[in-house]
Amino acid sequence: MVCGGRKARPFLAEPPFVIVECLSCGHLYTFPPPAQSAVDAHYATSGGWIAEDEQRATGADPRYSFFVALLKRKCPPPASLLDVGCSAGRFLRMAAAAGYDCYGVEPGADAERASQALGADRVFR
Repeated sequence: MVCGGRKARPFLAEPPFVIVECLSCGHLYTFPPPAQSAVDAHYATSGGWIAEDEQRATGADPRYSFFVALLKRKCPPPASLLDVGCSAGRFLRMAAAAGYDCYGVEPGADAERASQALGADRVFR
């Protein structure tokens, strides 16, 4: 996906997808990638759930902490981090607190909340 390598190994199962790791460069990505039409349809109506249910949002914190710890082992700070699908930026805020230079992409309505939390120059819709 990034380096052009064609060999990867399973990294984490998130049915119906699998997160795989490129054996050439270590990039992690979703396989198979979803169809663009499915992504567009999903994001046309998504976002805003954090504003509606902050407790639900904090429920992801243990998983985010796990991923920050994993990142520290794989690619310790200082390093740049791009979170594609960053929602309201909660994971990015945790990663920034750990020393990462964080950026996000969010096609849904939560992009505005992420921009408020991280800065407009850090989150792209």
